[in-house]
Amino acid sequence: MKSVSGFDEWLKTTLRKNKDFRRAYRVEFSALPISTQIKILRRHKGLSQTSLARRAKRPQPEIARAERPDYNITVNTLNRIAAALGAKLAIIPQEALD
Repeated sequence: MKSVSGFDEWLKTTLRKNKDFRRAYRVEFSALPISTQIKILRRHKGLSQTSLARRAKRPQPEIARAERPDYNITVNTLNRIAAALGAKLAIIPQEALD
């Protein structure tokens, strides 16, 4: 996987140190399509699709499909990918995002 960019380092540091920024980031992040969230989390953790597939015990092409916005992914696969990324699936009420 590529080395971490200056922006990635800044983001990690800012998320760790700034509570208000972290809260706003979570709200905006949760509004993104699931496919985009998977891709961002995978890259943030420095994982290739292949290494994420190994962790999630799924074939690599399934990870590639999961990162496409037009792919209809199953909840079971989402749970496996989320667990492999150290994340959880959640349903968040819309009013919590407004």
